[in-house]
Amino acid sequence: FTNNITLWNTVNLTNDVFLLFSLSSDETAALVRNKRTGQQKLVTEKKLFFPSEDEEVVEVRKLIKLADYEACIVRDKDGRDDFFFGKEQRSFFLQPYSSLVTLNWSRGRRRECRDLFIKKIDLRPMYMSFEFNCRTSDNVELVLEGSFFWEIVDLPGMLRFTNDT
Repeated sequence: FTNNITLWNTVNLTNDVFLLFSLSSDETAALVRNKRTGQQKLVTEKKLFFPSEDEEVVEVRKLIKLADYEACIVRDKDGRDDFFFGKEQRSFFLQPYSSLVTLNWSRGRRRECRDLFIKKIDLRPMYMSFEFNCRTSDNVELVLEGSFFWEIVDLPGMLRFTNDT
């Protein structure tokens, strides 16, 4: 478990080992799965938590915090995307059956490296330089260089209409 979980005790009842732990911070939650039904729930209360014999702790989740200029995309179990903006909702826990969307962006002057993985999107204006080759009508090769400032103003639209995410 992470540093925000305090391990209090391990209890043995009828040869089954149950975990007893304390959610010692408002920034920690436990994802708990019912062994019989498979249903998951998120325990977020700051309290001593003792899973029943039908429950197991699947994961300890940290509070996701967003700055005013940040946003992130959460995909639910049905594949729908929910957009969270720091200026509207500063923090949240990732709900059961949901995941953070990771965008795969390219980098470099020619955008040849596709190894930039982004979970929190910075919505502030950005500076970018670029370079590409082209040929004129008389077959002279030119290397064009440029730079521009850009800003994401419609995150759902960007996700829908760009292939570089």
